[in-house]
Amino acid sequence: MAGAAKLDAFADADAGGGGMIYFAVDEPRRHLLEHYVARGWGAPLESRIRQVTYPQLFREKKIERGAWIFTGLEALSPAELRLVDRIQSAARDSGLSVHNSALNVVNRYGLLQLLRESGINDFRAHRADGPLDDVRFPVFVRVANEHDGSLTPLLYDHRQLSRAMIYIRMRGLPREHLLVIEFCDTAGSDGLFRKYSIFRIGDRYIPRYLHIGSHWMTKEGTRTSEEALIQEQMVYLLENPHAGWVRQVFEMARIEYGRLDYGVHDGRPQAWEINLAPTLSGDPRREGGGPTAVANPLFPARAHAHMVMREAFEQLDPGPIDGDDVRFDFPPSLVEEARRERRALEAILARRRRIGKIAAFPGLAKVGPLLRRRLSGDLSIG
Repeated sequence: MAGAAKLDAFADADAGGGGMIYFAVDEPRRHLLEHYVARGWGAPLESRIRQVTYPQLFREKKIERGAWIFTGLEALSPAELRLVDRIQSAARDSGLSVHNSALNVVNRYGLLQLLRESGINDFRAHRADGPLDDVRFPVFVRVANEHDGSLTPLLYDHRQLSRAMIYIRMRGLPREHLLVIEFCDTAGSDGLFRKYSIFRIGDRYIPRYLHIGSHWMTKEGTRTSEEALIQEQMVYLLENPHAGWVRQVFEMARIEYGRLDYGVHDGRPQAWEINLAPTLSGDPRREGGGPTAVANPLFPARAHAHMVMREAFEQLDPGPIDGDDVRFDFPPSLVEEARRERRALEAILARRRRIGKIAAFPGLAKVGPLLRRRLSGDLSIG
């Protein structure tokens, strides 16, 4: 993709000298900044932002002087997080700003537990490899550290949950990587579900989406043919009606950069998750979403959101900083531990990919839907 090399901190020979915003990213998500710049919304920031992958940081053992945003921490292993903590300590010791502390950010399970115990959320999350006797049904199952939504339909009893776990294990996912989430029904009086999404960038909080749909797992945008729903989304983007609550959740999570997704149940906001590697702008190869899409009725509100996002990033830019690159080192034992953990994670991912390819073979493509039907009790397993 054009511009990709320009965003690579180590590939760009002119990137030195400080005065930039650096994003640390995990390899699968390096396209997020590339799309943001290529699609046009982030083009004015192209000369001010760079990205570097975590493997590059571990290998190069140095960072440029600038503001650092550490994204996708949930994708790293415990030992890798300790490596990142050493990088962040070196950055802070050199007077650089660091956003998202590797060892202080609260992960999804921990945050959901904290929000429930604090009376903020009305539902609980459970580790799939822990006790599940007291779960409140219905529930659904999702991967603890990914952002692809539910792996299952709603499950209404322990029998369906047990069947679901069999199906998920067949897909290559170990129980210790899964969460069982109690369903919180946020349907409005019109029967529609609303998923609110808001960014935090430093000290700025920017409403980004309001997705409205008929399914409880709302992933797509609002239908642009319904004027009342479009107006509702525009009001959300421009007015940020839950600002105080949003700030409280981000502070409890100790996250300075990310996107909070939430709903509203009986007038009370309910936090779903905070994504530490959020999409800034979609794939530029898809039509209708860039800054030239003025025919879209949501264009004014989206343009406003992107303008505020650019301003927030610009506020993070420290300007020129004198001095050489900040260098650091790691204990060999920690490096080896991180390598072992990474190999184990990659083995799980490889197994999931192999199973996915097998499931896509002609004649087997119907197996997945068949097994999902069994989760609802239409058929029996065994």
